[in-house]
Amino acid sequence: MAVTGLESYAAIEDWPEWDRAELDLREGQMDPEAEAEILFSQFLMSDRYAQDLREIHLYKRIKVYKESALRKLGMVRIYYALRNSKPKGFAARVTNPDGSVYELGEADWYEDVALNRRGLKVKTKAFGLPQLRVGSVIEYGHTEVSKRWVLAPMTLMVADDWPIRELKVELKPSHLSHSTTVGFNWEYELEAIEGPTYLVTARNVPQRLDEESSPATLDVQPWVFLRYLNPDELDPETFWRHLSERLQEQGKDRFRSKQKVVRELAKELTRGVEGDEARLYSIYKYCTKTLKNIESPLSNVSSAQRESLKFGDTPGETLRRGYGASWDVLNAFGALAQAAGFEVRLARCEDRDWLTFNPRLPTISNVPKELVAVRSKGETLWRFFDPSDPHLPFGFLDWENNGAAALLANSSEAELAVTQRKDASSSVTRRKAVVELGASGDLFGKVTITLTGYDALKTRRNLETLPASAWGSWYEEWLEEEHPSWSVDSVSVEGVDDWESDIRLTFEGRIPAYADRIGERWVFQPNFLEKEERALFVNTNRRTDISFSYPWTEFDEIRISLPEGFELREDELVGGGFDHGTLKFENSYELSADKRELLCRRELVVDAPGYAVESYESVKSLFELVNNQDHQAVVLWPVE
Repeated sequence: MAVTGLESYAAIEDWPEWDRAELDLREGQMDPEAEAEILFSQFLMSDRYAQDLREIHLYKRIKVYKESALRKLGMVRIYYALRNSKPKGFAARVTNPDGSVYELGEADWYEDVALNRRGLKVKTKAFGLPQLRVGSVIEYGHTEVSKRWVLAPMTLMVADDWPIRELKVELKPSHLSHSTTVGFNWEYELEAIEGPTYLVTARNVPQRLDEESSPATLDVQPWVFLRYLNPDELDPETFWRHLSERLQEQGKDRFRSKQKVVRELAKELTRGVEGDEARLYSIYKYCTKTLKNIESPLSNVSSAQRESLKFGDTPGETLRRGYGASWDVLNAFGALAQAAGFEVRLARCEDRDWLTFNPRLPTISNVPKELVAVRSKGETLWRFFDPSDPHLPFGFLDWENNGAAALLANSSEAELAVTQRKDASSSVTRRKAVVELGASGDLFGKVTITLTGYDALKTRRNLETLPASAWGSWYEEWLEEEHPSWSVDSVSVEGVDDWESDIRLTFEGRIPAYADRIGERWVFQPNFLEKEERALFVNTNRRTDISFSYPWTEFDEIRISLPEGFELREDELVGGGFDHGTLKFENSYELSADKRELLCRRELVVDAPGYAVESYESVKSLFELVNNQDHQAVVLWPVE
C-alpha cells in the first residue's frame, strides 16, 4: 500500500499506511548482510516568511534483520535546537512479525539537555522501544517548529546509519525571498515542482560512510543545502567580496582600541616586555586567564547567573567589568592588540571537521568560526587567535581550524589566508613506565603520562565541567574502561586548568598473570601500554582520503625489572622501524649491563594532515608494522 500524507502522530490513525508484507522481509535490498534497513524515510520542510516560521516533519520506518541491531535500535534519541524550537507530536510504534503492536506517545518520551562539540545546548527526546525483536518494523516521527529561523540556512544529511530503501525529501522555501537549493556528493536530482518547492525521491541510498580518520563530514557524505540570499549576492564571487567588506566594517566597530581603559591596559600588559611575540603573549594570557568568559564551564557561572549579569557593549566596558561572553572576550583581545600597535582584522575560518572551504558555496556556514587575525607592522603573514577559549594555548586554534582557510576583513576584495598549522612536535604524548615482572607473571609498577598541545586539549575538554578533586576519579574510570585487566590506584591528574602547563597523569597499577607460562619459560609483550590496541586501519578497501585531526608524536620509555632466575637473550630482542618523511616509527630494546632490566623505547611521528586515498594501502601497511612491533613478544628463559 502507498504511504499516505504525513502530518503528526498523536494518534494511531495518523500513521502512514504500509504494506504488511514488509514483516516477512528477511534481508536488506541493497546489502543482504545489513543489520537493519530503513524501508522509508521522509523529510518535509516548509518556510513561512509571513509567520517567521519553519516547520519540519520527519518520519522513519526501519526493519530489523539481525540480533546485533537490537541494542543499537533499542533506544532512539532525537536531537533538535533548543533555542526558538518547539517539537511536538512525538510518537513511535513497534510492529512484530506475529502482528503484535506496541505504541508510544508523548508520555513515553523523556527530555534531556546535552552539549554538542561546540558547547551549544541541544535538546533531546529519547525513548526505549518495547518488545523489539528480529523481524520487527519500527516507526517513529515528530514535528519541529522553529520561530525566527525562517531565513536561516539548512543542511540536510541524506545518508543514515542504515541503508535507505526509499527516501523522500520535500523542501518548500519561502516564495517571498530569493533562495537556492543544491545537492552535494550524490547522483540524485533536485526536482523543482510547483512554486519554489524542491523534491527528491531516491531509492537504495547507501548507509553513511564510517571510515577511520575520514575527511570533513560534508566533503564525503551526501547532503542537501538550502540558502536564502540577497539578490545581489547570488554570484559566489560577489558574496565573498561583500562578506569581507562586512567583516571590515564589523572589525572597526568591535575593536575599539582608542578607548582609555583599552589603551591603558595595553600599555600595562606590554610595559617592559621585549619583542612582539612576548607582547602579544602577554595580551593573550590576560584575555584567557584574567578576563572571564562566562560562557565557558571554567567560569563556574550558571545559566541563571548569566541571565542576571550585565554585558559591556564595547571592549572598554568588558575590561572594566572583568567578564564577558565569548564575543566580548574576542573583541577585547582584538582591541588590546590593536592598541599595542599590532595590525588587527576580524576573520572567519572553515571547520575542517564539517566542510572544507568551498568558494562555490556562498554561505557564511562555509566559514563558521570567528577569529582575530594579527600581524606586526611590516609583516606579510597573519596569525590567528581565539582568546574566547580559555583552554587554547597561545598560538593554537581548535584542531578543525588548524591549517585551515580563513576569510579576512577587507574593504575592497575577498581576501583569503591560511591559518597557522601546528606540526607533530606541538602535540606530544610521552609515557614513562617503571615496572617489575614478578615471579608469578604479574606486572606491576608506576606509569607517568605527559600530554601537550592537542593531546592535552582533548583531556582538558573532557574534564572542564569537573572540579579538580574529581579529575583523578575520572581518569581512574577511564583506565578501567580502556584496560579492564588492569588494577589501578594512586591516580593523580595535574595541569588541567592551565594552558601554560603540560598535563601530567600518574598511576600505580598491576596486571595479574600478564606473562604466559609455557613450560619453564615466560612469554610477555614488553610494551604493555599497547597490549589492547589494534592497527589504526583494518579495512581492506577505502573510499575516502585519510584525514587526521592533527599531527602528533608518541614517545614511550618502559623499564621492566625481570624476575630472578630468568634471563632474556639479546639476539632475540629485535626492534624495527621506518622513516617515510611525514610518517616515522622506531622501536628498540636494550638490556642493562647486569641483564636484570629491559629498557623499551618507542617513537611514532605522524606529521601530515592526512594522505590521499590512493596511498591507503601503503599507509595501512605502515601502521600494521607499527602494531606488529607494539605486540612483539619476548621470551624469558630459565638461567642455566
